[in-house]
Amino acid sequence: MSGAPRIAFVTEAGPEVGWGHLSRCLALARAAAGAGARAVFAVEGGAEVLARIRAAGADAVPVSWRIAPERAVEAVRAADADAAVVDSYHAAPELLASLRAAAGRLAVVDDMADRPLAADLVMNGGLGAERLPYPRAGSTRYLLGPRYAPLAPEFSAGPAPRDTDRVRRVLVTLGGGRVDAALHAAVEAVDRALARAVIDVAVGASSAVEPRGTTGLNAIEVHRGRPGLRDLMIEADLAVTGGGVTLLELAATATPAVVVEMADNQRPNVDASLRGGIAVSAGAAGDPGLGQRVERAVRLLAADAGRRRAMGERGRALVDGGGARRAVEALVEAAVAGR
Repeated sequence: MSGAPRIAFVTEAGPEVGWGHLSRCLALARAAAGAGARAVFAVEGGAEVLARIRAAGADAVPVSWRIAPERAVEAVRAADADAAVVDSYHAAPELLASLRAAAGRLAVVDDMADRPLAADLVMNGGLGAERLPYPRAGSTRYLLGPRYAPLAPEFSAGPAPRDTDRVRRVLVTLGGGRVDAALHAAVEAVDRALARAVIDVAVGASSAVEPRGTTGLNAIEVHRGRPGLRDLMIEADLAVTGGGVTLLELAATATPAVVVEMADNQRPNVDASLRGGIAVSAGAAGDPGLGQRVERAVRLLAADAGRRRAMGERGRALVDGGGARRAVEALVEAAVAGR
């Protein structure tokens, strides 16, 4: 083999599984392109998924690999990949082994350290990753913690200073999956907690939800199918967010957060954000009284500009936005060594 290293990403995205897996892989793919590597995606998902990948400058092949895992292996072989990257909870150990054999090198993006991962690299850029019980044995290299958080390259730029005296703008985003009930509760809670503010609500392109307030005191703007939210984060004085990739992006933009745990796999990230003082918890999406907890947390932070400022500073100190580049350096090194 010769020329630029070729990296194949096996992942999934869409309303049922959300967009976090794809977001991480796209960040790594963009960093790989910056390092001179080429990326191709074997992805489970519909037209919107393919469009997002192609808009990022990568090749995309639709592959129903969850039904027929061997199709992912065939796609990796067809791409003549030097390394494969897998980001999905549905990839069984047998598939990981086959992908490793097909590409020569395998990286797995993980969250929980709850299953064996026979890979050359394990990447977990979550805030609590260093505390998880990875075996650290054998030849596997572990890239753990926010130093390796796979965020889009623009997050490496420092955030603009904020006028933090009053909360004028709030971003509400709970992921691109089916989160309608939790989203309605969160938007109405922010609307009750504030007055004379703009509430930016980010939802997936396929979502039919129309978030509304109940007080008439705030302006609510709905942003549908946005591929990135950094500009809204920079403008926000506060955010209500799920506990996945977006929580890391908010930290990188020095945006204080009220965090809602949307799935069990987010727990390490959420717990670490609370320990680090960069977020306030509103509990989990399915809990009774979610709206009341969001309202209480928003009121608490809106009344304390100093605390919001300190949370933002701590967040940026933890997540500097360069994690994808660092992870890709290790990945390209492994791919080239495997040729």
